[in-house]
Amino acid sequence: MLSVRRTVVAAALACLSALAITAPGANAQAPVDSAPAAVRADDLVPVGTPVRLAETRENRGINVAAHLNWDYVYLSSKTNGGDRQTIFHREGDGYTIQEVEPHWDDYDYWQVTGDGVMLNKKSKATVFTVKKTDRGLQLTDPEGGHPTYSIMDGHPTRWLYFHQKATNVWDTFAYFRIEK
Repeated sequence: MLSVRRTVVAAALACLSALAITAPGANAQAPVDSAPAAVRADDLVPVGTPVRLAETRENRGINVAAHLNWDYVYLSSKTNGGDRQTIFHREGDGYTIQEVEPHWDDYDYWQVTGDGVMLNKKSKATVFTVKKTDRGLQLTDPEGGHPTYSIMDGHPTRWLYFHQKATNVWDTFAYFRIEK
């Protein structure tokens, strides 16, 4: 009788695992590092050169919008990339990201905050690590967070936030490709 219960419990767990893999929020699981150790980050992103970042799932570029006297970063409504250019700058073992056309002078570097990714002065810039995964380039902030956005239908903009795990079923992690 005990072995039958174990078999039933094991089968139930296997079914639940299979459902979690195919569920709509399955993409929202924490990113897994699949980059080979031999790949250097310098080979992944051009340094000091304006490029366009495009999110690989929805094929949307990066944009910024003014909100409460700050610029915030979000995914553009345009597919096939966006109009905004960013520049990666080497900073220690990582990179800072600078927007080419901010709304306010000297407030042009990505800073991860609890309210999203805002543009701030270079001295306040977040230093990101960059890894290559099978989904695209993965950005990681110093606390281990990755860029997320909402995939809920009707959501007017797709603001970027950094989280270690998805906060709800509609959130997904953003992976990027570089367009020159």
